[in-house]
Amino acid sequence: MSKNKYLIVVIALILLVVVFYSLNTSKPYSEQIQEKRREYISNLITMEDSPLKAVKDSSKIKFFEPNSDFVINAKFTPSKEIKVFKIQMTDSTFSEIQAAGNVVFNYKNKEYTLLLFDEGEHYLLPFKDLSNKNQTYGGGRYINIPKSNLLNNDLEIDFNDSHNFYCAYSEKFVCPIPPKENSLNILINAGELKFK
Repeated sequence: MSKNKYLIVVIALILLVVVFYSLNTSKPYSEQIQEKRREYISNLITMEDSPLKAVKDSSKIKFFEPNSDFVINAKFTPSKEIKVFKIQMTDSTFSEIQAAGNVVFNYKNKEYTLLLFDEGEHYLLPFKDLSNKNQTYGGGRYINIPKSNLLNNDLEIDFNDSHNFYCAYSEKFVCPIPPKENSLNILINAGELKFK
């Protein structure tokens, strides 16, 4: 191989490596979560029926530090037929929501099963865990999971995306109570903290 051809091959390889790493270099996980949280707070404050209008203090919205240990890979089993689930609300009424199916995951060598609900572009996962009352809102929290997170039957659930229901900010709001099936006997130290 002549020197010119060798030089061209080397330059081409260097360019391929540079392009490959530039395409595959993403922001660190903690930075991605912080960006999502800033966007969440901004949307929460600016929305027309914001639960923070009366409070006017977004500095009280706090989160656990991002923790990739709470990014869970679950197995999703869709409901075999359209099934409407009656979910209790904080004012003792019931609201109907379409069940999407179940997710099953392992955490610290124990298996957990949760109900998932269909909200159009997202799955809704309302849940309670052992952090409620002391560290997080006593009524539980929720995650909106993009349906794009579902690949075949695998669904990524990121508990760092857990948020408070609006009634955690203002008693004027009526919120769903996570069903008993979605009570986790574990401490989820991820997502949004109690609003103080």
